[in-house]
Amino acid sequence: MIPIASGVRVWIATGHTDMRRGMNSLADAYAGFGRLYEANRKGGPIIEAACWAHGRRKFFDLARLSKAPIAAEAVKRVDVLFAIEREINGLTAQERLRVRRERSRPLIVELEAWLREQRAKLSRNNDTTKAINYCLSRWDVSMRRRPRGYRLSSPGFSL
Repeated sequence: MIPIASGVRVWIATGHTDMRRGMNSLADAYAGFGRLYEANRKGGPIIEAACWAHGRRKFFDLARLSKAPIAAEAVKRVDVLFAIEREINGLTAQERLRVRRERSRPLIVELEAWLREQRAKLSRNNDTTKAINYCLSRWDVSMRRRPRGYRLSSPGFSL
């Protein structure tokens, strides 16, 4: 059991495709989940898959409240990926994987490079920089589900 401070709301979903490979966990960056992913965890580690909606929301709030142009562009780029996910919903895992490799992968590579480029132009204390840093610090775990044919990780996917 992992202690969670009272009043803290968390969303976590777990599932598995093969118990021999362990479980996948979709969660935000709440530090209390860290022990779930430790290699020496009793029962084996749970494989973390970060949620794209959490990163998108940081940009969305900045674009809406501050009219930040880089944040608005980031939202547009992630929304294109979400649109592809909506299109392929219901296809077989092999078909989803094919579409992701053909259409989503190049956009994701572009998005990462673009985020790094934008970050280099901004002050490190800028709110947009903080949103970029959040996304880039979670990049590897945000990508974790994609190669195996799962959907783009996001709770409440019907954004």
